[in-house]
Amino acid sequence: SNPQPLSVSANSSVNLIYQWSFYSAGTHKVKICADNSSLVLESDENNNCAEKIFTVAPTPNVDLTVLPSSLSINPFWLNPSSQSLETAYGSSISFSGTVTNLDSDTAPASLTRLLLREKGAATYTLLSPDASTGPLTVNATETETWSNAWVANTFGWPQHFKICADVAPTNASPNTDPIIETNSGNNCVEKTFGVYGPDLTISSPLHLTARTTPEGSLAGRPTTFKVLAFNMAPPEAGTLLAASPTSTRFRLDVDDNGSWDVEALVDTAAIGSGQSIYAEWPNAWTSTVGKHTIEACLDATNVIAEFSSISGSQ
Repeated sequence: SNPQPLSVSANSSVNLIYQWSFYSAGTHKVKICADNSSLVLESDENNNCAEKIFTVAPTPNVDLTVLPSSLSINPFWLNPSSQSLETAYGSSISFSGTVTNLDSDTAPASLTRLLLREKGAATYTLLSPDASTGPLTVNATETETWSNAWVANTFGWPQHFKICADVAPTNASPNTDPIIETNSGNNCVEKTFGVYGPDLTISSPLHLTARTTPEGSLAGRPTTFKVLAFNMAPPEAGTLLAASPTSTRFRLDVDDNGSWDVEALVDTAAIGSGQSIYAEWPNAWTSTVGKHTIEACLDATNVIAEFSSISGSQ
């Protein structure tokens, strides 16, 4: 190492710090000499140096990674066709993954990190504090869980999350690898998932009932209108994508002249995933002779966060 200039008062001492990286295991010797260039005339020139022998242990064979099959979110359902994870809009999502050591020596304690890249985002963001992972012997595992780490407020697929083993603390220098591994290129594993909501639609033409003929209602009769409201959410979603109670708006254009003459909001019960119910406007209007237009719009007050809100009227 290069000499360090210093000044030492009589009967005093100065502490010096040298840094050196050892890239080979084995026995090494360090020697430090004061006044190495003999610039100072001393009463004893034979005690300027001191040396010490020490041992550098071999680098352990450690390889930390995250098992790809272990990455999961909660709550979720499994899409039966794509086998991808899906969850409900507005849910509080927990993430989990399992860290393992693939090599022959025990890995010391480390940090494991969760990152998220929402649909449309260019980069990953840190969701939660890093998880502390304990020492792992060969093939040992430890599952880390970040509970309620994210509220699913972005619709669609793909959303990306990534779990990385053996990360540096967030205040450390970038790309710092705290544990020297035999393979540090497999620390991170990524998984995609989708975020969806209920999707209400009218699954059949509007019905009207008042002792009807096949062509329509008889003049002078009280007429009831009803529609079959269908929640297009996949049945696998269960209660996660059940549509809460809402309102259906009916509007009637008498004589089909471009203006709505009669309107009503009708309470509509909850609709489970993949299920349907009738929304009905009973005795809405006493029919008159002529051509008329009736419109029905599900969730007219927009109380349900739907994956698609364009299919709910007819």
